[in-house]
Amino acid sequence: MILFYDGHCGMCNRAVLFVLHRDPAARFSPRQGDLARSELPAGLPDTMVVRTDEGSLLTRSDAWVYILRKLSAPWKILGWLLAAVPRPARDTAYRMLAFGRRPFRSSPESCPVIPIELRSRFKP
Repeated sequence: MILFYDGHCGMCNRAVLFVLHRDPAARFSPRQGDLARSELPAGLPDTMVVRTDEGSLLTRSDAWVYILRKLSAPWKILGWLLAAVPRPARDTAYRMLAFGRRPFRSSPESCPVIPIELRSRFKP
């Protein structure tokens, strides 16, 4: 799995750190990076995107259902529970959270400090 995230969003950076510490197989790339420009099609919404191990692209709440299901309990259970909620309701909640991230925006020059031993999991 590769999680493409907004590298200028503090909330997205915290979400990356959440996954980073719980899924040792996850890889990450900022949406502003070369990998995202070459791998993601134009016209995707301004949201986190997951490329699954099978190659599918998931956005919004579908991405988080996939991520949570890959983690251990209790997160895996939460992923299964969220999957039972109809996508329109999940995506509405996702959009509300995403709209609220405005105060969490960080400057393009800032970036989270990732420990050296974890940096290989990030692609430009």
